[in-house]
Amino acid sequence: MDSPRSEQTQWFSTELAPHESALRAYLHSLVNPSEVDDLVQETYVRVLRAHERGPITHPRTLLFDTARNAARDLFRRRHTANTIPITDSVASRVFDGAPNAAETASRQQETDLLATAIAELPPRCREILVLPIPLKIQFPSSMKTNYFSRRDFLRAGAAASAGTLLLPRRAAAATGSERIRVAMIGAGSRGTSDAIDCLKADPAVEIVAIAEMFQDRVDSSLAKLRKDFAPRVKVTPDTTFLGFDAYKKVMAMADVNIVMLLTPPGFRPLHVRAAVEAGKHIFMEKPGAVDPVGIRSLLESAALADQKRLSIVVGTQQRWQPHYQELMRRVHAGELGEIVGGQAYWNWGSSKWHWEVRQPGWSDMEWQIRCWPYFTWLSGDHIVEQHLHNMDVINWAMGSPPVSCLGMGGRQARTTPDFGNIYDHFTVEYEYANGARVMSMCSQIEKSTPRVGERVLCTKGATVTDRAQGFITDTRGRKTYTFDGNMHSGEVAQYTNLIRSIREGKPINECRRLAESTMTVILGRMSAYTGRALKWDWAMTASKLDLTRPKYELGALPVDPVAIPGIEPLL
Repeated sequence: MDSPRSEQTQWFSTELAPHESALRAYLHSLVNPSEVDDLVQETYVRVLRAHERGPITHPRTLLFDTARNAARDLFRRRHTANTIPITDSVASRVFDGAPNAAETASRQQETDLLATAIAELPPRCREILVLPIPLKIQFPSSMKTNYFSRRDFLRAGAAASAGTLLLPRRAAAATGSERIRVAMIGAGSRGTSDAIDCLKADPAVEIVAIAEMFQDRVDSSLAKLRKDFAPRVKVTPDTTFLGFDAYKKVMAMADVNIVMLLTPPGFRPLHVRAAVEAGKHIFMEKPGAVDPVGIRSLLESAALADQKRLSIVVGTQQRWQPHYQELMRRVHAGELGEIVGGQAYWNWGSSKWHWEVRQPGWSDMEWQIRCWPYFTWLSGDHIVEQHLHNMDVINWAMGSPPVSCLGMGGRQARTTPDFGNIYDHFTVEYEYANGARVMSMCSQIEKSTPRVGERVLCTKGATVTDRAQGFITDTRGRKTYTFDGNMHSGEVAQYTNLIRSIREGKPINECRRLAESTMTVILGRMSAYTGRALKWDWAMTASKLDLTRPKYELGALPVDPVAIPGIEPLL
């Protein structure tokens, strides 16, 4: 008869571990990327304790409910202690107080339980887990695996300066030793995460300059970057630039190899053009623009980058995820027959992203830039800023952008002025050149059902993808293939490939493709805003819609009215 510990381990292996990737993707939608590992561990500990108390009828539901509750607890702790600057290594002692003997024993039982469960997992399951584990965890002395013996674990623990253990996964090898000098244009939370991924991609990367609007964001970004990469963060007051024209000073720095364009996308076409003209290689976040005029500028910059043999890599990380690449390979090889349709979703289940309460001293312009996702001139609306990821996958499968679309949408959950002028839901039908029709759906509404992913329907089956999984079904919906190879987010790989292209002199230029994917979702927004069916060729060549502001200064800037279909002009 199995021991309770063996039964618990088996239950963890079969009921929890298979959902690891989906759990991480879900938590990425709720918290900062740097907090996901801690919340995964916290979630597992809570669920395993619940299982010790009695049977669990729906483990997956409990897993995700527990993760959501753990995230909420994190938010509460943050709001009650957000004025205390403190490092992760001592946070638990300050906020929890000194534990008594009973608490210490309980915590040790929890960590022992989790450590044993992980240690006894099959190799494939262990390989995908990356958890920050306190060094006090003691693995059973009898544990022997193909990956870590107890001696290996203790050796790894002693070497981990941050006090964490990373269970083995494939690491990218660095090539070359010459310095890669990188400058950031924009230093918000997403941009800082991008810079961290760039630093992870290659030990030769150095962050040497930052251009930003606001000093507090520079300070916050540098604090995060220096936490783990201090020797390679070489930004000084002399290479920190503030203001609308700060990007020009970065472009003038002769020793900068790569510029990272991380501002709100309303500024993207201007910055891309400046970077290409200055001869810089580029990483840019998506989307590439917010209107057709910006798209045409982006295409001109793409052509100039080709002439100058510059690399441009963009933040559509699914393109670098192995499971997406494998399923797209099968689609393009014709294994599933002809594409006849599809669905694309970014129904978020949340509503506040980069949203801040307006402070008394903020001008209209400062408020809008700090809360940029909620203003169409800065973000393009959430169909452009977020849902681009999904429609980029559809365009990838189809091999081209759509020829027309008809959309609808509205603003019914976020109706107050502090949410700017964007919609909270869209639905768009896209038609492609072969007659295939794709239904696109996206929303940012609290308490609504989240769904993020894509389906590509073919005559012999369908692909089903999201950031955590990829599989193929037959025409009756039965799985015929599931990707079980190495999984990663693609977020570091995009920088690895950018740097490799520079070193090898083989430029990668994804700017044109980003322009097409961005225009796809701009077209959907324009259709929903106006209530009109639209054709791709007209929007690309004839639309005069230009959302740039008359002037850029930290002063008054009235908010454009919310678009009303049937009234909003088609430009």
